[in-house]
Amino acid sequence: GGDPSPQITAAGHTPVAVATPNAAALASLDALVLGGCSPVPTNADVNAAVNAGMPLIVIDWSPGGGTGAGLPGAPAVTIVSASGNDIELPAGSPIISGPGGTLNSTSLDNHNSSYHGHTTGALPAGAIALLTTADPSQATAFVYGYGSGQVAYSAMPVDASFPPNSERTGGPGMRTYLTNLVA
Repeated sequence: GGDPSPQITAAGHTPVAVATPNAAALASLDALVLGGCSPVPTNADVNAAVNAGMPLIVIDWSPGGGTGAGLPGAPAVTIVSASGNDIELPAGSPIISGPGGTLNSTSLDNHNSSYHGHTTGALPAGAIALLTTADPSQATAFVYGYGSGQVAYSAMPVDASFPPNSERTGGPGMRTYLTNLVA
């Protein structure tokens, strides 16, 4: 993946590199962005920080059967590995517009595999689908609450569009998506 710092800055935050996501490193963060994850690298310190109110953004390149269990709170969600180039915006998705710009029905398409997985079945109670495949029952990105925090999960190679890889088709849409999501 590439560097998400410009999107974090555009969303009004200051990027901070975290080498090891432990309690000391997480204590001063407004949020944590985990990119290019495989498998989802949460740990007890990350889970505690989210439970205490820290938002977590997970960018997962390689989802599969155990992905849901690896997320904070181990939500009851099934995420399968699948790829495709048609990502849709559900009506009312909170990431459609924001400081990164406005997304439309083609902003995230044709990104050399725009998504790498999606949910099957219901989302966890209270979760919101941020993005779907052409099938509205298959979320490629969703957000759910855990304790006092929130987890935003994307089964997409979002950070493949960040510098130095920003020439990829779909890059501007992926950068808009992350900026709006961080905001």
